[in-house]
Amino acid sequence: MRLVFGQDQAVGAWVVSRIPHVEDVRTLGPFAAIGVADDEKLMAGCVFHNYAPAYGNCEISFAADTARWATRGTIRALLSVPFQQYGCRRVSLVTPHDNERAQKFIRGIGFVREGCARDFFAPKRHAVLFGLLRREFDRLFTRKN
Repeated sequence: MRLVFGQDQAVGAWVVSRIPHVEDVRTLGPFAAIGVADDEKLMAGCVFHNYAPAYGNCEISFAADTARWATRGTIRALLSVPFQQYGCRRVSLVTPHDNERAQKFIRGIGFVREGCARDFFAPKRHAVLFGLLRREFDRLFTRKN
């Protein structure tokens, strides 16, 4: 397994093609992306978007074709980008309220459910907002346990 850097457009398009509520990679605005590949084929990707340096936050979007990519080290590497490279104090993530599998993964990597935005994606299709703070990332991923 290896991380794919410098292919933002290709990885971003791959990720967006797997997220039904995102129409096109251009709707994310400026972004950076990192892929996770096995034998030259992408298995997963992470897009960093809506970066607001003045507020110390950004949003991320994940997509994957298999769960094999989701090792602790890979997740740490992906989440370290906004916290250690961008200097963010928080990262946000939004997912549909009915995507229980995504929510389980998101909670499992340390994000905290912060609220629900009603009718966010469509009538009766709400969004669940998750956040991860820098201190939570540090506690979960950078300290020796």
